[in-house]
Amino acid sequence: MSDNLFRQYYVRLRREAIFKSLLWGAAIGFLAAFAAALVTWLTYFSARFFVTVGVFAVVMAAATLICYFCFFRPTSKDVARKVDALGLEERMITMLELEQSDDYIAMLQREDANRSLAKMGMSKFKFTLSLTLIVLLCAGGVCGLSMTTVTGLSDLGIVPSGAQLIDEAQGRNPANFIEVSYSATEGGYIYGEQAQTIRKGEGTGLVIAVANDGYRFYRWTDGYPYPARSDAGITEDMTYTAWFVAVDDDAALSDPIGDAATDQPPEDGNDSEGSSSDQDSTMEVPNYDYVIDWTIEYGDILSDYYASVMAALAAGDIPADLAAFIEAYFSTIS
Repeated sequence: MSDNLFRQYYVRLRREAIFKSLLWGAAIGFLAAFAAALVTWLTYFSARFFVTVGVFAVVMAAATLICYFCFFRPTSKDVARKVDALGLEERMITMLELEQSDDYIAMLQREDANRSLAKMGMSKFKFTLSLTLIVLLCAGGVCGLSMTTVTGLSDLGIVPSGAQLIDEAQGRNPANFIEVSYSATEGGYIYGEQAQTIRKGEGTGLVIAVANDGYRFYRWTDGYPYPARSDAGITEDMTYTAWFVAVDDDAALSDPIGDAATDQPPEDGNDSEGSSSDQDSTMEVPNYDYVIDWTIEYGDILSDYYASVMAALAAGDIPADLAAFIEAYFSTIS
C-alpha cells in the first residue's frame, strides 16, 4: 500500500479516535460533576461550584486519556479492518500479512489492494458514534450542567442548599433558633442552664436567681420581679441579668450596668410563668415580699410551705436534680 495513502486513512481514523475519546471523557466527566455537585449541595460544603468544576476537569482529562490509549488508539490493523469493512473483502488485512513477502503473488495482491483503495476514495470513510455514547453524553450533560448551575446559585446565596432544605424540613434550620442567656450581677448566681438555644416562639427551661450570703435578689433587668423564671414567645436573641443588692439596701437606686436593648423582651412580652404585664419595673423592693395578688406576705406562708417541702425532701419522694433546684429556690426566697 502506498505509505501516503495509508497515512491519510490512519490520520482520519486517529482523529476519529481522539474525538470519540473526548466525547466519552466529557460524558464521564459530566456524570462525575453531577455526583460531586449533588454531594456538596446536600452538605454545608463551601465553594461547591469550584469543586464541581474541578472534579469535571480532572475526571474528563483522565477518562479521555484512558479511552484513547486503552480503547480507541488506532493501529495499522485497525485501519485495514475499517477499510475492508467498506467493501474491500479483506484485501487490506491480507496485504498487511504479506507486507514483508517478496513473492510474485504477494506483489500482485498488494497492487490489487492499492488499486481498490484508490478507487474507493476518502468519501466512504464515515464517522460513526454509538447510541450508548450519545445517550450518556446527553443525559450526563443535562444533569451535570444543571446541578453545577444549582451549586453556583447556592454559593451565591440565591437558592438554598440541599442541607438547608433538609434542616428546614426537619426543623433544624439555624435561622429558626435563637439564643437566650441568663446571667447574674455580683452577689448571686444562676441556678439552671444559663445559655439556652430554643426555637423561635418556644419556651426556655426554668432558671433561678440565687443570692449569696449578705445579698438578696432585687429583680431582673427586664423588670421581672421573681427569682424563678422561664420565658416563652421570644423571637430574637435575648440576655436577662439578675440583679442582687446587699441585704441592708432598702432598694436599688439605679439599673444594672449593661446593654438595656438586649435585656428588653420583644413587644409580645415576656411570657414568664407568674409574671404580670402591669407590674412597674421600678417597683419598690418591699413590695416583692408579697405573694398572691400583692396582699399576703411571704413570711406568713413560707414556714408552712418550707416545712412540707423539707419533709418531702427528707422522705426521698423528689428526684435529686429537682431537689437541688427546690433547695436553691427556697434559699433565695427565705
